[in-house]
Amino acid sequence: MSIVSAYQIRYPQAVSWILRQARLEDAPGLARVHVQSWEETYRGWVPDSVIDKHTFDSRTAMWQKAIRSGQWVWLVEEDDVVVGFVTAGPAQKNQPGHPGQLHAIYLLKSMQGQGAGQAMFDEARAYLESEGLTPFFCYFHPDNPVAGFYQRNGGIRIDAAELADDNPGDVCEGCFSFPPVGH
Repeated sequence: MSIVSAYQIRYPQAVSWILRQARLEDAPGLARVHVQSWEETYRGWVPDSVIDKHTFDSRTAMWQKAIRSGQWVWLVEEDDVVVGFVTAGPAQKNQPGHPGQLHAIYLLKSMQGQGAGQAMFDEARAYLESEGLTPFFCYFHPDNPVAGFYQRNGGIRIDAAELADDNPGDVCEGCFSFPPVGH
């Protein structure tokens, strides 16, 4: 049974969304969520010039390329509208002791607190573990309240400087490390 099926069985009336693998035709929806999430999450913390360079067109092209290349991308949709996404895989750079990386996880604010973010994280963790990509890590902005979410999921805060030059410092200054489940 997939993780999303377990959520739907456990909360059949409460779950109005579905989690599934992204397809090429989802690129515009992924781009919309990506741009909107950056607006909702980072405006005021990150320089406007950084946020403003993430346009709908540039993000659509980025997602098309990612999906065409076979990158692991899953999304949450509600009423056939993309409202969140997660992507994970091998670490983008060789990070000692961290073969895997949660590259991105974004969910529109209107969908937060409904279990969709947890379902995306669980699906990504299961994928990384099945591929032998644990422990894995993810970056975060220290002002972002999502830090508590990562800690509840077993994340151990580490210094992003420990991860060499892969830190996208314009947005992220912190890092969480996730050991394999059961360790």
